[in-house]
Amino acid sequence: MRISTPGFAAITAALSVVLVITAALGGEGGLINTTRSYPRGLYLPLGRAAHVGDLVAYCPGSSVANFGMARGYLDPGRCPSGSVPLIKRLAAGGGDQVAIGPAGVMVDGKVLKNSRPRARDGLGRPLPQQRLSVTLAVGQVLLMSDYEAASFDSRYFGPLDRAGVLQAMRPVLTWP
Repeated sequence: MRISTPGFAAITAALSVVLVITAALGGEGGLINTTRSYPRGLYLPLGRAAHVGDLVAYCPGSSVANFGMARGYLDPGRCPSGSVPLIKRLAAGGGDQVAIGPAGVMVDGKVLKNSRPRARDGLGRPLPQQRLSVTLAVGQVLLMSDYEAASFDSRYFGPLDRAGVLQAMRPVLTWP
């Protein structure tokens, strides 16, 4: 069987470029994002500490990773918990006031874009519902996607340990 559509050729070419770049990077910490939380593609480290507002690579703990992998939200990967690293926006850190409720996620009194929690995922399964209002402790972070309203992020699992933040990232080559 021969596939000869222009779309297939473009996808094949893009994947080839990604594979070559990834191979050339070796241990540089590049990630290929395959989820919808942010555009699919190649993300590279910024080479500096992560700050609030940055996209970050994050290794979730076992409870988040196990739930995400069981639901098919996360693939198995290199994190100590067994999952792939997440690409999320570091939306809040130690000292920030965070509220999570039915209307969405608020940081220091401002509702975050695309943050309203959903009751069920795309397959109709119930999602965890966080209800909290806290000031994040030093060493805690809130990770969100401002890109995708259906992202698997802190709206469902709450504040996380900053130790799981691997590095600040930037997209280099993305596709829909």
